[in-house]
Amino acid sequence: MEPEDYFMAAAVGACIVNQDKKVVGVGYNKMPNGCEDHMPWSRSKGEDAAAAVWANGGDLTVATAAKVAAAAAETKLDTKYIYVCHAVLNAIMDKNSADVKGCSIYVTLFPSNECAKLII
Repeated sequence: MEPEDYFMAAAVGACIVNQDKKVVGVGYNKMPNGCEDHMPWSRSKGEDAAAAVWANGGDLTVATAAKVAAAAAETKLDTKYIYVCHAVLNAIMDKNSADVKGCSIYVTLFPSNECAKLII
């Protein structure tokens, strides 16, 4: 297996690899530390709508479930998605190296515009 294939398989969301092909940071999409249980949407209208589709035999991917949840919410502020820290941000913030200059980053999805700014 080529190193690039291995790192793409290992990337839960984002994986930063140095020039020696050693992993120096990993990240995944998650709520900010300490906020997981302090937000008002334990079961939002959108999540209820997505759960109903799933329970009725509907085929939902993660992306489709997010769209169903967002469409059923009254406003974007009613969803958790705008508050989630993206995998790229978490990989960069949680890196175990002082510098990531010259490193490569492997991501499972195309980076958002904010994450692209961080990568550059």
